Amino acid sequence: MADEIIRPDGSVLKPINFGEHMGLTDKQIAAIQDSVRFNAFDGINNAISRQAKDWERLNAELSESIEAGKEDLIRRQAEANAEAYARALRTSPFLFDEIVGALASLCGNPTYNSSLLEDPMNDYVRDILGHGLQVRDQTRQGISGNTSSAEKGQAGELDIQIRNNGRPIGIYEGLRLDGVNAKDIYDHIKKATINYNPQGVKEVFVVAYVRGQSTGFGGFWKRFVECVKNYHASDPEYEIEWDDEEEDTGLSAVRSLHGIYNMDDAEHSVHVMAVKLMN
Repeated sequence: MADEIIRPDGSVLKPINFGEHMGLTDKQIAAIQDSVRFNAFDGINNAISRQAKDWERLNAELSESIEAGKEDLIRRQAEANAEAYARALRTSPFLFDEIVGALASLCGNPTYNSSLLEDPMNDYVRDILGHGLQVRDQTRQGISGNTSSAEKGQAGELDIQIRNNGRPIGIYEGLRLDGVNAKDIYDHIKKATINYNPQGVKEVFVVAYVRGQSTGFGGFWKRFVECVKNYHASDPEYEIEWDDEEEDTGLSAVRSLHGIYNMDDAEHSVHVMAVKLMN
């Protein structure tokens, strides 16, 4: 039994013997203590068991979430790969690279600067392409973009037609721009994709030779792309679906936006490009 406690007022606080108070024997008290200890341990064990089950459930949910995220990532990656593969199939890397190379030579040549007209620059590109390909310039074919000429049944003049083994594989249409002129841009896109392409050549290039810009070539390109993406064909059959991102030319002074349009129920590629000229 615990010692007596003397209070500050001198009174004595005596501990109570609950066994004696309740009339319990030592054996009964020991049984009660064992029962209390057993119930306490049982409660702790139950709590631990519940916690373990909760952890097991959370781990299962986390694993399912990770697996679902992994499957979604794999699915999205497969879709991106399929889209890139489809784009590669419908675009000729060889012809695209040849034209980018010719334009890189053009914009690096100080003779071909912003003071020149469109024709000399078309001629320069034609001569560069002619080193490895067959080219024909000022080819009269298709329908003239000029309304009065078209009404008279006169053919238009395509800037450059690119051939391989005598077969047309590409159409090239150039224009010189001092700024983002929607009418000029849209007229040349229409000429190259529809008016001057009666054979349905599947690779079309519309190239803008760009003179000095106060906002810089990068600023011009952003405005140019916005304008191009707002182009609408007069015939819904020839509507162009543009890629979200520009094509990688490897050059900041030669930029390209790719699109797909249908002609005769067949897909055709159009590359609308811009080249920074030296001042």
